[in-house]
Amino acid sequence: MKDPLEDASVDVDRRGASLILVAVIVGVVLLALLRPGSQDAIAIVVGIILMVMLHEAGHFIAARRSGMKASEFFVGFGPRLWSFSRGETEYGVKAIPAGGYVRIIGMSNLEEVDPADEPRSFRQGSYRNRFIVVMAGVTVNLLIAFLLFFIVIAGQGRVND
Repeated sequence: MKDPLEDASVDVDRRGASLILVAVIVGVVLLALLRPGSQDAIAIVVGIILMVMLHEAGHFIAARRSGMKASEFFVGFGPRLWSFSRGETEYGVKAIPAGGYVRIIGMSNLEEVDPADEPRSFRQGSYRNRFIVVMAGVTVNLLIAFLLFFIVIAGQGRVND
């Protein structure tokens, strides 16, 4: 998968976008401190971003364990605000925190892949491994749902009429 906004012909000042993102984070923290009722909404937004990260981590881990090359792991879409590389993968944050993606080489038959990386591409993986990679995100979502359900039941108990 590739970030659809990466190739957009919009010139973005990364420093300005980073400052805006920092200002939004500071504003959210101040809102949580000054208006106690807003903490639930903030927790929901942070929880959704965390769930997206875990969902994408499911795809990432499954791809790596299947021998596929995952070249990018990003939270958000749009222009790159911050990133670092470790090994063959670039990790980072993009300007619009409305999702995330893992780029596994060769996910599209139209994508050009370096011949040296072709054996590690998604399209060269076995049907079983491709299925595992695709389903890994959904599996993580189900595990999160069961975990949250367990926490609620353990913390609150069942309501009996």
